[in-house]
Amino acid sequence: MSDKPWLAGVLRDAKHSANLQAALRPRLYRPDWDEAALVQAYAATIRSEDPIRQVGACALRHDNSVAGVGYNGALAGREINWENEEERLREVIHAEVNCLAYCRPGECRLLACTLLPCNSCLKLIARYGIKRVVYGETYERDPSSLSTAERFGIELRHICLSQGQPQSPSCEPPSPAGGPVTDR
Repeated sequence: MSDKPWLAGVLRDAKHSANLQAALRPRLYRPDWDEAALVQAYAATIRSEDPIRQVGACALRHDNSVAGVGYNGALAGREINWENEEERLREVIHAEVNCLAYCRPGECRLLACTLLPCNSCLKLIARYGIKRVVYGETYERDPSSLSTAERFGIELRHICLSQGQPQSPSCEPPSPAGGPVTDR
């Protein structure tokens, strides 16, 4: 690690993050597979170049092994003007797309995303036969994904890792219009 001093700083900062530090604390709390996958999705966000919103995703196979991890960013070899919101929205490859590029249809049972997937990503998730999505945050600009998930038969579970706790009163799930969101 001595040839990558920046990595030591990132890891040091990550260890001081209340969410990650508490989630990684040994023996005090053992997360279930959904929560563990979401922690891995959050870890993937450190690779995102997007200065506005870093998103991560992690896909679990039926045996709970990791099939793929992805983050949002530019197409390889392509530069994005991150200050131009229109260009950023048009050019960014979503974390879910990057994650599922490592998977085969039918291979995975769960996709964990730091942000509730958009409608286009939900179509892709459904195409891959994934019936369960866990997520940490809702995209405030377009909560219509809740009803889209219901139409595709995808169960949603909102997980809040606030202060390392899987659920916290300060982290409320969105109110779906009859959508299939579970929140332990």
